[in-house]
Amino acid sequence: LNTFSGQVPRTGNNYLGFYTTNNENFNTREYVRGQLSEPLLIGSTYNIEFYVCLGQYSDVGMNNIGLVFINNTTPLFETIFEIPIQPHVNYSGSPITDKNNWTLMSFQYTPTTPNLDAFIIGNFFSTQDTDFEVVAPNFINQSYFLIDDVLVNRINPAFNIPLEICQGDFLELPDISIDGITGTWSSPANNQETTTYIFTPQGSDLLPFVITVVVKPRLVPEFDEFGPFCGQMPEFTDLPTISNNGVEGTWNPTFIPTQTETY
Repeated sequence: LNTFSGQVPRTGNNYLGFYTTNNENFNTREYVRGQLSEPLLIGSTYNIEFYVCLGQYSDVGMNNIGLVFINNTTPLFETIFEIPIQPHVNYSGSPITDKNNWTLMSFQYTPTTPNLDAFIIGNFFSTQDTDFEVVAPNFINQSYFLIDDVLVNRINPAFNIPLEICQGDFLELPDISIDGITGTWSSPANNQETTTYIFTPQGSDLLPFVITVVVKPRLVPEFDEFGPFCGQMPEFTDLPTISNNGVEGTWNPTFIPTQTETY
């Protein structure tokens, strides 16, 4: 219980409260930040849920309640205004004005970047880009929300498959996910060209796993012709260590300019 709310938690003994703005013309913000039990897996789809309720003594409801995933080493954002980052998911429907019931915020998200093991919840948009609805006008003129029961859980299989390989590199599409889900792939592994693969779980309500593996063509070094020299000493005494197209490397065996050899 606090100055801005008198409701009881949805479950358990506590909830969190945070300013989404304290005035329709002012951008004051507070945010909820938490750490996940494990990093998100690239390519896996996650279900995101949390419940919000307008504080009992708030007189303005609003939308734009969103969530962004971050790495937990990200420093705190030292600002009283909106954090200047784009949320990964966001509620942009009608302003939430219910003070008697908890409203479910439900989203799905598939990460494309690694090491996301924390989250921030709040209003990441300016006051001008947020919709408001006055509930009971008084001198407070604020939006203060309660939040409870934050859940982030994976809803499809997980794999440790690289997103990018070089042409010809080893590529395996395992028939069993790292969490023990069996299934089939839409096509066999192809280490020659970029391909999108779909893994369909067997006997499960889990969603398919979709991943695109980018195959980068290998760069073959290019050199000018060496010889023949007709028994004469060539104009150079060593082979170039950088090719015409910029590949740096070494030669084997050691260059002998007076005899035929394969290098």
